[in-house]
Amino acid sequence: KEGLSRDVLGLAQDKNGNYLFITDLGLKQLDSKSGIFSFFKPKGLDVVQFSAVLFDKHNTLWLGTVKEGLYSYNTEKEYFVRHDTLSGYLKSNFVTSLTLDKKGAILAGTWGGGLSVVADNQATILTEDKGLGENKIRCAMVDDEGNIWAGTNQNGLSCYRGDRFEVFFKSRGGPNTQVGAVFGDSKGRMWFGANNHI
Repeated sequence: KEGLSRDVLGLAQDKNGNYLFITDLGLKQLDSKSGIFSFFKPKGLDVVQFSAVLFDKHNTLWLGTVKEGLYSYNTEKEYFVRHDTLSGYLKSNFVTSLTLDKKGAILAGTWGGGLSVVADNQATILTEDKGLGENKIRCAMVDDEGNIWAGTNQNGLSCYRGDRFEVFFKSRGGPNTQVGAVFGDSKGRMWFGANNHI
């Protein structure tokens, strides 16, 4: 669409109805009232490659990156905070997905570092050591019961029920199962997009 870009890699909507897009040209925002697109170029992040975007319940902007971890942006005071492997928030600085749980915590999927659940300025990291099917995460979501579902690169789908993981479609010597999409519909059904089936 004119004014946006040909390639859109992610999008999120803030509390005012405005949209923020990750594109091949950088971050672009759409003003919901005027319908006008413009570049969003926060100071200090103009050369960062973004991979995921989310607004939380406080309208804080969260941006996942390919190499620099996770950034939170206070939209009122206009300042960034970086969360990465050095700060203990992540096990990998490549963030592949962002979503919210039912309590408003940030769930960050990473490439090689499992899942990080960020809440109250601290993070709980879920990895293979705790039962996760694989540390390379392609997608994640939280269902109506608060269970965390994570699609992995080669070892199927993992479900975390608060105290343990259950792994579905796990590779057992046959073809690897890559899960790249997970979705819960209005009837409580779960849908999973894999490399060889739905």
